Amino acid sequence: KSVDFTGYWQRHVEGNRSRVNYKLISDNVINDLGDTEDKHFYSLSGIDFWRTFSIIAYNLVSSKQGESTITQQLARNQFSEEDRAHNPIYRFIQKLQEQITAVKIEKHYTKQEIITMYLNTVSFGGKIKGVKSAAQTYFNTTPDKLTPDQAAVLIGILKGTTWFSPIRHPDKSITRRNFILGRM
Repeated sequence: KSVDFTGYWQRHVEGNRSRVNYKLISDNVINDLGDTEDKHFYSLSGIDFWRTFSIIAYNLVSSKQGESTITQQLARNQFSEEDRAHNPIYRFIQKLQEQITAVKIEKHYTKQEIITMYLNTVSFGGKIKGVKSAAQTYFNTTPDKLTPDQAAVLIGILKGTTWFSPIRHPDKSITRRNFILGRM
């Protein structure tokens, strides 16, 4: 499945009316995202091969753990929910497609553009898409004014949109926030 890069913003961001420019996103959000989701984001070309192989071995003896980089997560969002199979063989093939798409994204966009696309399209729970909507919904503010605590809550939600929701599970959200702040 190929990616149509020319219409990306129209399909995924402008339609949600949540687009925000990179310069209007708090450094707190950018830093928390990198530290929490993908420590090697700026030094990789979209795929962390060593992490992928270590997770495959780890998952053979333990519970599942994610290995996706920010770019791979963005690539995964190019596939519809129906495309995400639960069949292990089909999921393996799809994972390869996501990796190919991630490499294509890295070739066509800067790291700032990738972070911006990711933060403008990722779900923060329910119908809350993008960091602009999340900042407004959870804190009645804009992405550029998010405090370190607020940014950590939002990035924490990405680990599990229901499990770490500050509305549904405030205690878990605070624990996750504190974990993220502790890594800074």
